[in-house]
Amino acid sequence: MADLLDDLIGISKEFKSLGEEFSSETAEMRGATTSDGKAAPVWSPSDYKVVPKVNASLCVRCKDEDASCDLCQQVCPVEAIEFTDDGDIEIGPSCRKCGLCVAACPTDAMMSSLYNPRTIYDKICKIAESHEMCYVTCTRALGHAPEDAEVVLPCVGAISAEVWYAILCEYGNVGVYLPRGICEKCRTRTGEDFYTEQISCGESWSGETVDLVEKERNLILEVDHQVERKQFVSNSMKTLGMTASKVNPVTAKLARAAEKLSEHSKQITQLQKTLDRMTGGSSTAERKRLLTGTRQLLLVALSNHPETATNILFDLPYATDACDGCGDCADACPTSAIDVVDGKAKVLSTHCVSCSLCADVCPLDAIDFMEADGTRLIVDDPEAQKKIEEDEKARKQKEEARQKGREMGKKALDFLEAEADREDAEEEAARRGSRKGAK
Repeated sequence: MADLLDDLIGISKEFKSLGEEFSSETAEMRGATTSDGKAAPVWSPSDYKVVPKVNASLCVRCKDEDASCDLCQQVCPVEAIEFTDDGDIEIGPSCRKCGLCVAACPTDAMMSSLYNPRTIYDKICKIAESHEMCYVTCTRALGHAPEDAEVVLPCVGAISAEVWYAILCEYGNVGVYLPRGICEKCRTRTGEDFYTEQISCGESWSGETVDLVEKERNLILEVDHQVERKQFVSNSMKTLGMTASKVNPVTAKLARAAEKLSEHSKQITQLQKTLDRMTGGSSTAERKRLLTGTRQLLLVALSNHPETATNILFDLPYATDACDGCGDCADACPTSAIDVVDGKAKVLSTHCVSCSLCADVCPLDAIDFMEADGTRLIVDDPEAQKKIEEDEKARKQKEEARQKGREMGKKALDFLEAEADREDAEEEAARRGSRKGAK
């Protein structure tokens, strides 16, 4: 059956190819070409590049000019980022729109509509779910309109370590396509070192690896055969006016990627609610806690894969005995990850992004750092766990009730069948008695 479907899919592709070729020739006959007679271009690298938006209220440097954080400036290949005297951020006209500053910023002060963490995560996971492989590449490396299995970014460095970790925890069929030497010729000179560091970090955290492909002919761009077959059956039945469920329930797996992303989004929402409840995150508007986009992805991936927790190492600030509870660090923290409890600063590891601003503003040098691992980031929600247990108990009770109902129904059917057999036997015996009497 699978071979037959593959043959039909091949024939369908040939007809589609002929149709596209005919459409192309027709368009050319109608004059759908440029002034020099060439086909109209469909590839524009500028479509994948945009100047980041800035939010100075979240920027560590904008909160304190003496802050030590300068990650965006370090990673910028053309020194296009400046901090003004009035506490703002300016991105100059030399910006290459590479997205490195967005991936490097720990507080979401740099954001992009094209390559923010959730957008990148969703796009890669959707492709990895339906294709044999998903490849991340850049506009310089690709040079043409991408295939369905290719994710084009202004630079591969636009993906942070946390996003790589979240992706690799779910999918092992994600790779990077970069021809040998392509980065050496690129003016985004900081990109190679940065993406190498971020990918390596994501790999060490997740325990998975990212495939590197240097030659375009080695790319595997095919749709997963099972998905392709199910999609073909589904589309064929829709053409006949039938729903997929009427043909084969297995075709429901076509929506698996969308369902997984929807479930992932629900997990993030539930995580935010849980943390707000546990930490008082929404108790006061002026100190609403911020869970950055990258931190959301990391925490959800960590909750789904707690076995990777010890792989994740980070610097966690803490208040020493010198702390007098003045609250300067709490007021300055861009994510509101610090509270003053019993006259001493307390850091919430789930929200802290290790920007070091608390240590920079402390007048007593009472903030120090210790190495921590991902076990401190696992969100343990007793109420959520209790609800899960209650739902599981209710499910088992319903299943037991259904099972009892089935058993009672079977007994009733057995009884009715036995009664029917008895009545048939009595009727047969009566007929035999009547025949004997007649003789």
